[in-house]
Amino acid sequence: MAKKVIKIEPVRQKVIQQLRPKKRACAYCRVSTDSAKQHTSYVAQVEYYKAYIEKREDWEFAGIFADEAKSGTQVGKREEFLRMMKECENGNIDIIITKSVTRFARNTIDSIEAIRKLKSLGITVYFEKENISSISEQSEQMLTILSSLAQGESESISTNNRWGIQKRFRDGSYKLGCVAYGYTTNENGEITIKEDEAKVVRRIYSEYLNGEGSFSIARDLTKDNIPPVRTAEKWNDCVVKEILQNLIYEGDLILQKTYTTEVLPFTKKRNRGEMPQFFIKDNHEPIITREQGEMVREIIE
Repeated sequence: MAKKVIKIEPVRQKVIQQLRPKKRACAYCRVSTDSAKQHTSYVAQVEYYKAYIEKREDWEFAGIFADEAKSGTQVGKREEFLRMMKECENGNIDIIITKSVTRFARNTIDSIEAIRKLKSLGITVYFEKENISSISEQSEQMLTILSSLAQGESESISTNNRWGIQKRFRDGSYKLGCVAYGYTTNENGEITIKEDEAKVVRRIYSEYLNGEGSFSIARDLTKDNIPPVRTAEKWNDCVVKEILQNLIYEGDLILQKTYTTEVLPFTKKRNRGEMPQFFIKDNHEPIITREQGEMVREIIE
C-alpha cells in the first residue's frame, strides 16, 4: 500500500511571506572599465532591471550592484558583489537577477559557494540567459556544469591572450603598460625619459658609486621629500636596490619578468626561470651609462 506523504511548508518562510508579501529583488552585473562606457552601461542596466522588476507586482526594486568588468574570475576583487552578499546576509534581499552564469562568476568554486550560501539564506538567484533559478532542485547540477564551462572559457581566453603577448615579446612589438620609475610612454607606446624622475635615478647611481649604501640613499631621499616610486609607499633600501639592478636604465629591456599562472585562480608571479625571458638591447634612450651600470653590478656582487 502506497504511503500518503504530506509536505509541511516551513513556518518561518510562510510567516515572512505574510508579513512582507512583496519580495525585494536586486540585480547584479559587471560594467565596462572605460569611464564613459561604464556610466552609459550602468544607467542603461539600472533602467532595464528597474523596469524588469517593477513589472512584477510581487516584487519591489532593491537596487543594482555593478562591478567594473576587470575580471570575473575572482570574487574577492569585486567590491559590489561582496556588498550585495553582505546585504543578503543582513536580510535585505530576497531575489538576485543576473544576466548569465558568466556575468555572475567565472570561477566555478566561488560561483557554487556563493549560490549555496544564498540558497541557505533562502535567496534565489535567477540567470536570465540560461533561464535557471538557483532555488530549484535540479539547478545545482546544471549550474555546476555551466560554471565549469564558463571557467574553461575564461582559461581559454587567458591562454589566447598569453599567446598573443608572447608573440609580441618575440618580435619586439610589445608595448609596456607600466614603465619603470624614470620613464614614461608616448602616444605610440615608446619608452621616453621622464626628466624629473630621471634626475633621482642619476642621483641614486652617483651616490652609490661614491660609497653611499642603499639604506642611507633611501633615508636621504625621504629627508629631501622626494616622491617615492609608483609601486612603493616610501623609499627604502629594497626600492633603491631594485633601481640599481634594473637594466632598463642602460637602454635595454627585459620582457616577461613576471608571468600569470595558466589555471584559476590566475596568480601573478615573479619569473625565476619558469618561463622564457626576452632581451632587447638599445631599446630606448638610457638614463645612465653602461659603465655606471657595470660598476654598480660589481659593487653589489
